[in-house]
Amino acid sequence: MQDGKQFSLYVLNIIDDGIITIPDLNIFRLIEQAKAVIPTYLSKHGYRDEEGSELKTEDGYAKIIYVNLACSNEEQTIWQYNFDGEELIEHAIQRLVDQAKLMNLIGASNGYFESSMYHYAFINSSTDQVLDVRCGSEAASKALKELQESNKTAMEIEVRPIMLSSDYLSKPLDYRGEEEGEPWLLYMTISGETTYGPVILLEHWGELSINIQQYSLVPLGI
Repeated sequence: MQDGKQFSLYVLNIIDDGIITIPDLNIFRLIEQAKAVIPTYLSKHGYRDEEGSELKTEDGYAKIIYVNLACSNEEQTIWQYNFDGEELIEHAIQRLVDQAKLMNLIGASNGYFESSMYHYAFINSSTDQVLDVRCGSEAASKALKELQESNKTAMEIEVRPIMLSSDYLSKPLDYRGEEEGEPWLLYMTISGETTYGPVILLEHWGELSINIQQYSLVPLGI
């Protein structure tokens, strides 16, 4: 499996009357562009409800998506700023930086962003058997729905992040720990919420036995 750090793309989209698209391989550079491009766009096309209020448009917004080219071009929206005048652009940019840090996109050692998209394992809660694995929240959400619809035995399915031990240990100590001897991780769920919970660790992806496929209710999606 290729290292996702080498196959990552970040795209800033400004969607209003038309679409402005700015791609970059480095999220740090893209955030700097967002700081300049979004205020410039709003100064040209936005309006204020009253003096001193934030610039707005009728229904425009900006968003940044992360594309994992090593994971079937899986896309994930990591930030969105609505041009409704409700939030200061400075606050929105800070929210983006905080979100990037949470997703471990920023390298603590050098200040540059690393790409990271979670793999999610679907587990039979009764047996702890891994039923399937998906890369990225959107793919995981879709597969989970299919899994639940085809689940004739009404088993209880739990979703956990699954990752290599080396990747887990590379994360800041604030994001990982142990509970009752099990590794836990601060991560983003497939519904986009932040939580702290158990994580499945592998020494290598080959540990997922080929036998998993004969038990999977949907095709294995690593």
